[in-house]
Amino acid sequence: MDITWPHWAPSPSVDYLWIVFASERNYGHRVTPANSAAACIGNGVKQCKQIWIGAVDRSKLPSDGSAPAVDPSAPPVWMPGQDLDADNISPYWTLPSSNIPQ
Repeated sequence: MDITWPHWAPSPSVDYLWIVFASERNYGHRVTPANSAAACIGNGVKQCKQIWIGAVDRSKLPSDGSAPAVDPSAPPVWMPGQDLDADNISPYWTLPSSNIPQ
């Protein structure tokens, strides 16, 4: 699925750790190798990359740093508002505009 540009959220929430990444995974029938824009295909890329977000449940992570007994991750979710005919490859976290120094 060629996952690239993974980024952790800058500060963890109480319940979840968040990661955002770009991937060539299919988004239903809307983004697939069969219907990707020609501009996205090349150099080994089979379809337009899209941005996805995933959560890791902190309560399922052992406090001693050992491997978790169960997978703590939730299935990733496609981020809405993306151009389906473009490579969306640089996910990153930002501060809400109210937190940006003036």
